[in-house]
Amino acid sequence: MKIPNYFVIERYDNLKIIRRKSISLAELVSVIKLNGIRKENLEVRLLKQGKRSSIYLFPALIEGKKINVCLKHYRFPGMNALKNIFIPSRALSSLKAAENLRSLGVKTAKSFAVIEERRGIFLKESFLIMEDISHFPSFPEYIERNFPSSLSKDNLNQKRTFIEEFARFLVNLHAKGIYQHDFKTTNIAYCPFFP
Repeated sequence: MKIPNYFVIERYDNLKIIRRKSISLAELVSVIKLNGIRKENLEVRLLKQGKRSSIYLFPALIEGKKINVCLKHYRFPGMNALKNIFIPSRALSSLKAAENLRSLGVKTAKSFAVIEERRGIFLKESFLIMEDISHFPSFPEYIERNFPSSLSKDNLNQKRTFIEEFARFLVNLHAKGIYQHDFKTTNIAYCPFFP
């Protein structure tokens, strides 16, 4: 997969930045350096923190508007830094995959940019900045909220309709040649995303 032509690649200090042409370099630098993931920023919400990756939500100025963004921060400790000499970072792979899905008409979060920091030839960390879609429930949340354990006849029909819509969505994905390798309910948001 190539980087879409509506993205530009440039350098800023020791950072490699792949950004939408509609987003200024200054906006991205402020996301990382000013807003970013500083613990004293009260508007930052931590969704996940792990040894290799963390996910943050916070407001940022993107395309001239203050919006909520999702920042995925990937770290490459030890030998993990070595493999990124030969293959794209997880952030860049995610951006390419999301934009490929969008080009095929699949609703997914809009990618804004990838920022990579290297130490020599080794990738130290990378950031994927995307549209925040946390206001849409995950599949488990949607199912729990809409389909209680005791189902009435109306609720049963609603559940059947939901399952049929989801099956059509999967058939549509496969017809487009899309096969998800990390397919689990927590990786799907109900937006409703069915075309």
